[in-house]
Amino acid sequence: MKRVTKALSMVLVAFALICAAMPAAFAAESSIKVISHRGNTGSNSPENTMYAFAQAAKLTGYIESDVRFTLDGVPVLCHDSTINRTARMADGSRIPLIKTICTMRYNELLKYDFGAAYGVPGLQIPTFEQWISFCSENGIVPYIEMKESMTGSQISKLISIVDKYGMGENVVWISFSYYGSNLMKLAYLEPNAAMGVIAYAVDTAALSLCQVLKTSANSVFLDVNYTGLNAASVSRAGRAGLSVEAWTVDDAESIERVKALGITGITTNYPDTVLISAAA
Repeated sequence: MKRVTKALSMVLVAFALICAAMPAAFAAESSIKVISHRGNTGSNSPENTMYAFAQAAKLTGYIESDVRFTLDGVPVLCHDSTINRTARMADGSRIPLIKTICTMRYNELLKYDFGAAYGVPGLQIPTFEQWISFCSENGIVPYIEMKESMTGSQISKLISIVDKYGMGENVVWISFSYYGSNLMKLAYLEPNAAMGVIAYAVDTAALSLCQVLKTSANSVFLDVNYTGLNAASVSRAGRAGLSVEAWTVDDAESIERVKALGITGITTNYPDTVLISAAA
């Protein structure tokens, strides 16, 4: 009996040590949000694929992706306007002609391999709905970047998909300041939406857009390239009542620098590096 009691005590001690280590990582993530950029978890991730999102979900509760519409109106995920950088022919060879998403039908896109270039062959371009469904099932907050100027009906379609999975209060919408009309349409269609204005600096144009977007019910923040951030710029945003997040921060030195500025989120291709830094 004593041996059993001693063994049980050792198990309980080990469990307690594991539990003690877990809150540090989760607390670090909650104090500074760590957003996986395009679902990346390293230098050779098959960006914006369901495979990448599954890997990123093991590290963080926030994943950013880029939304575009096909010719036949299907919202899909791809950073570039063309598929040539990230996709390959079915046999793994490079695509000989320029292929632009907005001129392609969804079924045509399914003929291309979005993992072969990264050593993970057999991956298809994900639809926006597949991603939102995944986020809903796995407790992930998606950062939805609207990559191009969108119509009201296109944004309505995205909102409908988000609502279909009960994610309305658990998504963040972002778009570059020069696509400000996207966010203005979103604020009109979804007054409660959380949204971020992507910018290269805390400048007058970005600050003004944020003020226009604010409603009595939503939250608006600045999502700024890390090279454009310093103590003065973050302070300027604060005086305007805005929190600041940084993109895309990958090296340890830059991570430490922006952390010290009091930002609320870091978008990165290396979420594990940021989490290690945040826990230190």
